[in-house]
Amino acid sequence: MSPAFLKDFPNTYTFTKALAEQVVQKEASGLPACIFRPGLSMPEPILVLVDYCANMVLTAAWKTASENVQKMENVSLKDPPIYNYAVSDQNPVNWLNFTKAVEDRRFDLPLEQMIWYPFILTTNKHWVFELVILFYHILHGHIVDILLRLRGQKPRLVKIYNKVHKNIRTVALFAITNWTFSMNNTDRLMECITSEDRKLFECDMSGLCWDKYFEVALFGMREYLGKEKPTEESFRNARKVIKRFYLYHRIVLAVACSTVVALIWLTIRVISGLLYYEQ
Repeated sequence: MSPAFLKDFPNTYTFTKALAEQVVQKEASGLPACIFRPGLSMPEPILVLVDYCANMVLTAAWKTASENVQKMENVSLKDPPIYNYAVSDQNPVNWLNFTKAVEDRRFDLPLEQMIWYPFILTTNKHWVFELVILFYHILHGHIVDILLRLRGQKPRLVKIYNKVHKNIRTVALFAITNWTFSMNNTDRLMECITSEDRKLFECDMSGLCWDKYFEVALFGMREYLGKEKPTEESFRNARKVIKRFYLYHRIVLAVACSTVVALIWLTIRVISGLLYYEQ
């Protein structure tokens, strides 16, 4: 039934979100209500920081409440305003920024429990994506799980990769599409905030240093998602691990490239031989 309901919507999330906004716009006219549209937390150019997002929600609520007081004083109000909140052209961020930040800090913030050398490949071509995950995820995952079984350990990598692929496909449309948002209402809202409140409820991303943000974010991800304490011993052990995996990674790449070259050479030899015998 989903395709019949969704029509031009890519998934049920966007469809139900649009329905909810329609209800608010239709039924909440004249009420102290507004619509807040934050960007997603990963793709360009719609990345939004959670803390900044929470501050903007509070700011929008304050503005809506203030306007409701005006309404009670017989000042007419328009329909519920819409506040889009995303990264602006004044301080843009994209996949290249994120990729560079991760690659620049992988030796500074490695994981002790890593299972391979960390690197990132990005593409907006679906067939390239499927080809890459076949070689880098699916084949690699099955090989690692086989090795884990031989060591008497529980296989886990294929299961992890399946979850990763599912999440990637869910947000793929948002990750590879450029979006343009009207921030007029949001810009006017931020102009209403006093300098003191701007410090308490920081929500202006135009002055944010993305490089510093990614550094802090990766540090936090290591501790709270990777469950690894930021101790000298932990970092020392992790750097030994990543150096070893870096060597393995280079060997695998060399073998893979050599195999491709050998196959191409063999194919050319076979074709040349067939052409020679035909003559």
